[in-house]
Amino acid sequence: MALTDRAIQHLKPKDKRYDVSDGTNYGGGNLMIRVQPSGSRYFVYRTKVAGKDRQITIGKYPSVSLSEARIKAAEYGEQRADGIDPALTPAFELEQMTIQSLTHEFMERWSKPRKKSWRQDERILNRDVLPKLGSILLTDFRRAHLRPVLEEKVSADTPMSANMILSIVRKMLNWAVDNDYLAANPLSGMTQPHKPQSKDRVLSANEIKVLWREYTDPDLRERIAVTTAMALRMILVTAQRPGEVVGMEWPELDGDWWNLPAERAKNGLAHRIPLNRLALDILERMAGIRCSTAVFPSTRYAPLLGRHMNPNTLGFAISRQMVFTPIPWFTPHDLRRTAASHMASMGTQPLVISRLLNHKEGGITQIYNRYSYDVEKREAMDKWADRITEMVGSDE
Repeated sequence: MALTDRAIQHLKPKDKRYDVSDGTNYGGGNLMIRVQPSGSRYFVYRTKVAGKDRQITIGKYPSVSLSEARIKAAEYGEQRADGIDPALTPAFELEQMTIQSLTHEFMERWSKPRKKSWRQDERILNRDVLPKLGSILLTDFRRAHLRPVLEEKVSADTPMSANMILSIVRKMLNWAVDNDYLAANPLSGMTQPHKPQSKDRVLSANEIKVLWREYTDPDLRERIAVTTAMALRMILVTAQRPGEVVGMEWPELDGDWWNLPAERAKNGLAHRIPLNRLALDILERMAGIRCSTAVFPSTRYAPLLGRHMNPNTLGFAISRQMVFTPIPWFTPHDLRRTAASHMASMGTQPLVISRLLNHKEGGITQIYNRYSYDVEKREAMDKWADRITEMVGSDE
């Protein structure tokens, strides 16, 4: 049965989006009205080209009328009949396209088909961008429109969220240029609102609790990979360098000791690290998914034996988690500093902490002091595990 304006206006939103057909064949395709859970309605042309599904958003109702949508569907049908992929042509006239309608196009045609984390993009756009910028015409959009949104995030002490907003919107506008919706991207070359320059960041007890319970919860598979979550925890638990942790090999482990070889140590010094119970728990979890000699294999190239996680993955993961639970920005290396600072506050001697961190000693001390400090390092690491457990387990 053909659609009518009255029928479209009476369509009720449901928990999931749904489509209602216009009931007419347009060159081997169908005109649909798509109803979103929010109540928004969009005209969509659905067809197949070379055996592949094509869904092209024509426009939002009632900005695009039913008659205009039928005309556009007929045009798409003619293109299909001529062997032209209608998905390669603009969905509707540029003067009608707003940031809101572009966002819908981008999510449906690029983000959802290609990104596992598309829900995160959608959440950021719906929460931070569309309420303030959605009604702006795409052809009118300028950097000045986005700057207040980014500055608000920086002022709220969530600068990494500002960086992510810029990244997503810039990607969306690049896609608009590639699809002939826009002549040039106004955000091209725009610098990030926040450049990480952390040199003294130490996480508080409550922030460690958030890191452990939310940022690195291995059950939040959609938000963070298990290997990434466990690598971040291992940095905090052992106070070792992020690059050395992600490069950890199973042959380097000897019971409850981790023997870091000189060739992998940043300062070229072999290092013997005692593993406390929290570190052993992490290793037990990773052993259950072992697929190579790498303790923390790449989540992308895990099938290739010996491929380690890229250290940059850790920073990206922290940035993504800040979208869900914003706390002041920190880096993976700040977790190492955090561990050392908390151990110092617990009374651990500076020399023991220095040995745990594998810092180089200078002068005559380096030559004559060959004592390993294994006993003291073990005691400090065990106390640190108890302290983490106390912070993470507290609901105060």
